[in-house]
Amino acid sequence: MKSALWWIIGFLVIVALNDAVLTFAARRNPATRVNFLIAGPRRHDSVVVLGSSMLNSAISTERLQEKTGGSALQLSLGGQGIEEQSLIWELYLSRHRCDVLLLELDDSTLQPGTLPTPLRPDRYVAQLDNEIIRRHLKAYSGRFAVACWRLIPMWAFAEFSTQTGWHDWVGVVKGAAYDPHSPAIYSVAALHDDAWFAAERRSLVAAPKLPPSTRAAQALSSIIENAKRAGVQVVFVEPPRFGSRNTTSDALTTFRFSNESQMDRGNFDDVRHASRLGSQQFTDELTDWTRTSIRTNACGVKLRTLVF
Repeated sequence: MKSALWWIIGFLVIVALNDAVLTFAARRNPATRVNFLIAGPRRHDSVVVLGSSMLNSAISTERLQEKTGGSALQLSLGGQGIEEQSLIWELYLSRHRCDVLLLELDDSTLQPGTLPTPLRPDRYVAQLDNEIIRRHLKAYSGRFAVACWRLIPMWAFAEFSTQTGWHDWVGVVKGAAYDPHSPAIYSVAALHDDAWFAAERRSLVAAPKLPPSTRAAQALSSIIENAKRAGVQVVFVEPPRFGSRNTTSDALTTFRFSNESQMDRGNFDDVRHASRLGSQQFTDELTDWTRTSIRTNACGVKLRTLVF
């Protein structure tokens, strides 16, 4: 009996030590975006880009900096839904400042099921001592899950073993740094023919439109409200889609790719994602759009202001 007890104690000690080692590495890996935001040098950016892979592939912050002379930060990421964008934006504002937020917004932003995981907890479970992260994960995954991740050694690392673990030590040892431009991965050449693009476009148009997700709508409202409180101007950016045509005229609040550019297959890697060439074109058009004359609404409130 005594031998079994010592085995159990030894096992628990090993589990606790392993958890402590992995948590230490996860919290200090300089290559991760969450550590860049909550532990990196404080920043004041001219513009921050926030969205999913669609906006990440469409806007080149390096080119934006070249054309405007300001500083630009890319916080868009593949598979990042509006709920995770809300978390990232709040983390950014907790330590950093910016003048303009370029926020992704299109007809899929509030649609349920657009992404299988609107917020990926594995990116944040090692940082549950942060109140903002803890609050968002409780709202998304529930209090019980967060309590298990936080209080039971190795629970989170076991649950997210393919995403979270020893690879953080590689970043710590190598001293890798997070790239503030977070460039998209583009294909070297067009991988699909005209027929494939046409079929994908038909599928996109035929996709059923569901009622907006309440949680997604709340996340979008939170991003806008936090921006207002921080004095940040929000500019909505509709990510490019191959074959789309702009039929609305709310150009005061939302930037869209020109019709001609959206019909050029060379500007796209697939129906929803710009190519490297398309990214340059999209960024150039966006920069020109922001440099047009300042307009005001009926109440005299500026809807677009040049701050680059």
